[in-house]
Amino acid sequence: MIKAVKDIMLYAVWFPALVFIVNLIGWFLKCYDLWPAFDIPMHILGGISITYFFWKTISILETRKIILPIQGIIKVIFIFSLTCTITVLWEFAEFTLDHIIAHNVQLGLDDTLLDMLLGIVGAIIFLAGIHCFRLIKAKSLQPEKVQGNKDERWVG
Repeated sequence: MIKAVKDIMLYAVWFPALVFIVNLIGWFLKCYDLWPAFDIPMHILGGISITYFFWKTISILETRKIILPIQGIIKVIFIFSLTCTITVLWEFAEFTLDHIIAHNVQLGLDDTLLDMLLGIVGAIIFLAGIHCFRLIKAKSLQPEKVQGNKDERWVG
């Protein structure tokens, strides 16, 4: 179990941590004031990185036999649901910060809903990317068909 936690910290946490640090740097450098659209890639990257975190964490736990393997679409729906939950919790955190430190992070309902949508789009991008990668990998592992006289044979 300790090895799994170390692997998660090493292999799963780095991406969301990096996005969070870039977000903080952008906030301190006033990137959001200088270029309001900075918010868009940050929320998409946030969604991608959180989805990566859950995907990698589940993979590590499955590999270490801490949890049973989660198959196909169930795994995708589970990870997508976790990412959607985190996008909502992130917006709750922004709302709370707005009220505690009197900062205007949330610019209204439209901004909040767009932020959540962008996080969800990030999740879809990651999951679609994984799906495409697996399709390409599976196709490259299939043997090549070679035309013979009248019979077909497989090479590879």
